[in-house]
Amino acid sequence: EAPSHSMAKDTKLKRKTNPRDEAGFISKWTYHYVEPLLKKGLEKPLEQEDLYEVSCRDEVPFVADKVKTNWEKELEISSKFKKDPSFAKALYASFKSDILISAMFFLLESISTIAQPVVLFYLISWLGNQNNVDFGEYFGWLMASLLAFLAFVKTVLHHVSFYISMRLGWNLKMACSGLIQRKVL
Repeated sequence: EAPSHSMAKDTKLKRKTNPRDEAGFISKWTYHYVEPLLKKGLEKPLEQEDLYEVSCRDEVPFVADKVKTNWEKELEISSKFKKDPSFAKALYASFKSDILISAMFFLLESISTIAQPVVLFYLISWLGNQNNVDFGEYFGWLMASLLAFLAFVKTVLHHVSFYISMRLGWNLKMACSGLIQRKVL
């Protein structure tokens, strides 16, 4: 028999707080806060007690309340100006910082992706000395180092932006589902 989703509530399982809530900037970017759980998973199969609580920022009541508050503001503004309310505007207001941060990371990732072939062109030109310009030995080392650095930056930015956008997506879904559930019940 498959375990039910409400198993934690049925057995009053007490879980540890989510380490991401207190993790620092570098730990969040490198996912270092998950290391103790991964080590425990290497030693033995993980049990329900080993898992962390859902991050307080990702709980349905928190995200649903945030959207509900912004939806009420949108209703107020739309009635004041006699126009149709926009649920999309309420969602944007609720998750504006996550949307902008995600967009910023995707932009930076795109810049690093575009910069790699440019740097590679200069490195290959230096190696082949096609321009008959002697930039010196340090130019080649600089271009090779810059290429490696850009690849590293792109990798980090890709994973961080993917995580932020996935988290944004599941919070949008949970907020909408939570509001629908409240309306139905």
